[in-house]
Amino acid sequence: FEKHSIETVVVNEMQHQEYLLRAFTKSITKDEVNVLSTMSGIHKTRIKSLKTDLGVFDSALNFIKDNKAHHFAININTSSLVALMANKQQYKLSLKQIDKLLGEFLSELENEAVLDKTLVIITSALGNGKYATSSVYPKKMQRVPFIIMWPENSLKGISVNSLTSHFDLSSTLGVEILGIKTPCVNYGLGNSVLKVIDRDHIVTTKG
Repeated sequence: FEKHSIETVVVNEMQHQEYLLRAFTKSITKDEVNVLSTMSGIHKTRIKSLKTDLGVFDSALNFIKDNKAHHFAININTSSLVALMANKQQYKLSLKQIDKLLGEFLSELENEAVLDKTLVIITSALGNGKYATSSVYPKKMQRVPFIIMWPENSLKGISVNSLTSHFDLSSTLGVEILGIKTPCVNYGLGNSVLKVIDRDHIVTTKG
């Protein structure tokens, strides 16, 4: 997909349903912007790079406040933790700060009467960061946070114990939010997390 810049079915459907697509990320290079654009389907002119994590959350929140009458899909990316892997003390402080910013961000969405109509996904690109530059791919690196806050009360508190991966993200959005009827296998490598059957393996970009 990266090599051929294929736009996903999910992104096409979002555009068809007039979703506003944006990404807010901390301090990335032009090359990294191009990679993020290719992988997410968000045009690079709609990716905003900020100097601080606070700036990332504030910019995302301001965008939501200005556009809450519309459908939107935004990607919020903080990279502070990756940069601080070698410094445990600074890493812990940064983690607490991001946790605080995320809590305040969600509270503001609730105050704006947006949270109960929004699907929020909290995840990470890496598990245990000390393996980030390693040639091995252990389970501690494979296992990442994967929390979904559903807008429907009936789905709150559900735990999925099946093996899942980031490839399930687009299928989950496509099936559960956008109402795509085409079988997931036709446009992705994953499935909706609510429909994942028992797996004995997952596809990975490493190996």
